[in-house]
Amino acid sequence: MQGTTHRIVIAVLALMQGVCGILRAFEWFRVGIDMSMQGILILPILGAVAFTWGKLVLMLALCYILFAFGALCHQWWAWGLGLGLSLVTGLVVVSLLLQGDADRWSLLWLIVPVVLGWSLLSPGGRQEYRRARCPEEQGA
Repeated sequence: MQGTTHRIVIAVLALMQGVCGILRAFEWFRVGIDMSMQGILILPILGAVAFTWGKLVLMLALCYILFAFGALCHQWWAWGLGLGLSLVTGLVVVSLLLQGDADRWSLLWLIVPVVLGWSLLSPGGRQEYRRARCPEEQGA
């Protein structure tokens, strides 16, 4: 029972990260549209960069939602997807912080990936997803 509750909490966190990521991607798209309509050369190029960031954030958000559904449906591939998402999101935020392009609010985007990575790498998390891959081991 505790494993199921744990999995639901992790899935809800991932779903919230996905929904917030979609909203953030739409904000990047809005910035890109605003910039592409101004100036002759520099601002349209920056608008294209904003669109690219928006696409990256949107892809990560959709993958978080996919992970949430995979975790709720007890799919074996959700472990690898969740671990990859937590690593990529963490690297993106740390990269932005090191470049000086992000502020302290960007650290909020690290909460879910850190919790997700810790959960998936814990012995209980690994065992739970291993059981999802090999259902014949559940009876033993």
